Amino acid sequence: MNETAAEETALGQDPPERGWRERLEGIRKAGGALLGTRMSIFQEELAGKTRQLAKAAAGFGVALAFSLLALFVFTAFLASLLANLFGSAAFGILAVFLLYAGVATGAGFLGWKALSRVRIGDFPVTRAELRKDWEAVREARSLEEEGETRGEDGDVESRFRAGSE
Repeated sequence: MNETAAEETALGQDPPERGWRERLEGIRKAGGALLGTRMSIFQEELAGKTRQLAKAAAGFGVALAFSLLALFVFTAFLASLLANLFGSAAFGILAVFLLYAGVATGAGFLGWKALSRVRIGDFPVTRAELRKDWEAVREARSLEEEGETRGEDGDVESRFRAGSE
């Protein structure tokens, strides 16, 4: 509201009707506030999914590291097997290999389990809020169309003629 409108309101006079510029500015502000709220909801849901994806990535990283270690141990096992033909060192290396392979399998399983909990494209709260917004827009539009059919918000010329008679 500008200064003269504030003074007229303070003096008890009716404020002038808002123009298109003020209405559009109000719509822009309301839309910006609504969009900001929806972005906050989306970011919160995305943060939850990011934590689950980070756990899955950590599990897969551990599985990869232990898989590489198992490969190195298996290589050492084959080298010692060929060098010692059934010596006791080979069975020791085999035991280490089985231990590392078991750890890699367990870490891979835990990573897969964490990844299966993540629904990448599912944002239920954001979807529900957008559905509410869409319903409000549809309701407002139907009320606007209903008002036009009753003649309340008809075209400017018919309102002008009705007011001059």
